[in-house]
Amino acid sequence: MKLRGKDPQCELSSLGMAEVIGPFLAGHSLSVSRICAKRKERVELEQLEGLNETWGICYRRPKPGWRLFGRFLVRDVFIGLRLYDRRNIGSDYKSVADQIDEDWKRVLGTQPYIQSADISDYLSGSHYDVDQKMQI
Repeated sequence: MKLRGKDPQCELSSLGMAEVIGPFLAGHSLSVSRICAKRKERVELEQLEGLNETWGICYRRPKPGWRLFGRFLVRDVFIGLRLYDRRNIGSDYKSVADQIDEDWKRVLGTQPYIQSADISDYLSGSHYDVDQKMQI
């Protein structure tokens, strides 16, 4: 399966998705950020800061990549709700977070999602905190 966004040359293949989602599913270490910001380091999982617990798994190839947004139901269980070509987002992450909120309510009703200041409440194992530049 291949998905296309704004640019027909930028497609997301199954192999591209497996590159990022595979390590997550296997419980391997990920680079994680709780601050959505431009940076040089590669981030595989990022939280949209201050936007109601919306997280994104980042597929970066081909550039600028794709984002799978959703929330954590429980530790190590990420519910991906929307997949976007990065170019279709621009800088409008609030709109993305609002859509995730609507999707969560539509699909999971009042089921609570994780809300925590501690990354270990979301993910087990060891991960690299890009913001603090340390293994957690």
